[in-house]
Amino acid sequence: MEMLTTRQAAERLNVSIATIGKLIRAGEIHAVKVGHNWRIPADALTAYLARPAEPEKPAGASTPEEKTNDE
Repeated sequence: MEMLTTRQAAERLNVSIATIGKLIRAGEIHAVKVGHNWRIPADALTAYLARPAEPEKPAGASTPEEKTNDE
């Protein structure tokens, strides 16, 4: 199994290392902590890319948490 550093994963996805960290913390990309460093299985990147994209929220649209009840 090929394991990637966060830098290698970022290069493959064409995103920043910080973005890889956010995806790992959010649980969107599986990673393994080795000492103080993260290692990402190459298969985890493939699985992440294969996921269907979430639809974008229209500008100005609110979520149920953002709505207030002003009765």
